[in-house]
Amino acid sequence: MPHLTSVLVLAAVLAGAAGCGHGSSTPSSLPPNSTPYPTGPSGSSTTTGPNSPIGPTGGAGTTTTSTTTPVVVLPLADAASNGTFLSPTRNLACMIAETPASMVRCASFSPPLLVTMTPDGSFTPCSGNACELGNPAVETKVLPYGAATGDRTFTCASSTAGFTCTIATGKGFAISRSGIVPVGS
Repeated sequence: MPHLTSVLVLAAVLAGAAGCGHGSSTPSSLPPNSTPYPTGPSGSSTTTGPNSPIGPTGGAGTTTTSTTTPVVVLPLADAASNGTFLSPTRNLACMIAETPASMVRCASFSPPLLVTMTPDGSFTPCSGNACELGNPAVETKVLPYGAATGDRTFTCASSTAGFTCTIATGKGFAISRSGIVPVGS
């Protein structure tokens, strides 16, 4: 399996495991250049309960079932404007950059939160008014709930709980109104 496909499948697994969806579903017709991937290994999927907060102890109320829920994986060029994309609420924004330095940077505008992750999966969080959040361009695309996008290094998945961004090993972070928490090991 090509490296990017492995990363995208792993991101789909983490999207459910890290509390990235409250029963997210796949659109009935996939956008061009998108691919459905199962969210869990061996015919299982990981889902979250609607009243479970994201926390540092393993995600938002995760449960494993015997069904598979696909996540729509969109190429970064289709899902983002210059590597930048918004959540459907427009409260969260992420940018996946390859140059000048490979990184993913995500922000919450309310409350003000910022996190930057490097290719090894380590990240630096910031909270409060000291964070330099910036403003996404008016034409910035929205990454729909249940969708994921990325490049060769990073994958970010969107859900009603927020964004989860990871590297191929599954290490990364989840960002939401509740805060920034690590995912993976």
